[in-house]
Amino acid sequence: MKFSLAAIIALPLAAVASPVAVPEPSSLSKRGCTIHGQWESNWVEYANSRYRVKVWHDGGDDNLNSRWCDFYYSHGSFVIISNPQCWQDGDHAFADVSYGQGPVGYEQYKKTFWDAFIAMGHETGCDLNVNL
Repeated sequence: MKFSLAAIIALPLAAVASPVAVPEPSSLSKRGCTIHGQWESNWVEYANSRYRVKVWHDGGDDNLNSRWCDFYYSHGSFVIISNPQCWQDGDHAFADVSYGQGPVGYEQYKKTFWDAFIAMGHETGCDLNVNL
């Protein structure tokens, strides 16, 4: 399939010029709650880095902490060695995950937790305050 130079140049320009519906900030409904995520610790286990994150919330439903594990398991980006664990202890939820040591494993850990936090923020309408 051959494309002319004009078609190659015009296609990205057409995509940029297309109107996209962006919600106005006033139309976004926030529920007056914040979901917090804080890196707690990490250690080496069976030659992999294991990361622990503590999760809690301010405002919103009382069951947000217990719902965290559902979001974590359903939206986390896990691989075979991840061995994800999640539990609730009092007013906090905790989650552990393992990845290979080094920068690639560290990025996988952050992606796993961010995927779950972003999904939970969208679903609940809560703000996010995450420090991984």
